[in-house]
Amino acid sequence: MDKESRSLRFANPGSVPAPAADESRRGFLKLALFTAAASACQRLSGLSAPREPARCGARNISAEELGFIGGTTTLDDAIAKMSSKGILNIIQDTNAAAGDGRTLTALAADRQESVHVFRGLVYERSIPLVLPHSGMSQMLAVKPANYGGNITIMVMASDMRSTADKSIPEKPALAFLPYGTNHLPVVEDISWLHQLHGGIFRPLFVGYDLDFTITFIARDNSGLPWDTGYLVGFNGRNATFLERSFSELYWGCDCIRKWADGE
Repeated sequence: MDKESRSLRFANPGSVPAPAADESRRGFLKLALFTAAASACQRLSGLSAPREPARCGARNISAEELGFIGGTTTLDDAIAKMSSKGILNIIQDTNAAAGDGRTLTALAADRQESVHVFRGLVYERSIPLVLPHSGMSQMLAVKPANYGGNITIMVMASDMRSTADKSIPEKPALAFLPYGTNHLPVVEDISWLHQLHGGIFRPLFVGYDLDFTITFIARDNSGLPWDTGYLVGFNGRNATFLERSFSELYWGCDCIRKWADGE
């Protein structure tokens, strides 16, 4: 499907009034639909560039080597320490409803084999992250999610070497790391999503409640949004993916519209 035809999926037929009997009304509706589709196409023309080879940053560096001190090191200090060591693609996400009135922030980065956890923006501890491409993982997303009355940290990553050498599979994986929960660490092979959609690039997770499901959408490796997104659930042993059309997600969530429009 080319860019224009995929863009037309954004035109929401429900966003204009139902047709009336007279011809002038029909003409107005046709114009409105055309304008909505054209506007969506125009927005999509400015989408992000295709996925490019990842820069190979610093090797795995432990929290101890970085000088993280529990109850003392702030999130900003931690990011500065990681950057000073040459660690690249540092990503974070904060759950504001993680219990006890304090926020919980998960911090991850390329090639690093731990996720660092901060409560109230202060370092608490690090959780081991074991992936199929440990040591060469390119971080795609991190999400501290509510699950079973506690927190499970979701981490999505792929093999960074695949962007430079096409003979190396990306092996995208989605890990569920327990933080106060009883389940063991779970790593899901999501290569099927990569194959189905032509890549997993700049993924977006919306929501924080795994008990209810978290919305997941991404772009293919050319930079175009997938035709479908998913409601991701978790039962302590494996993940579930309930498909939803992208047009449904696009019109149902302002944050997805902004993400799709490149904001």
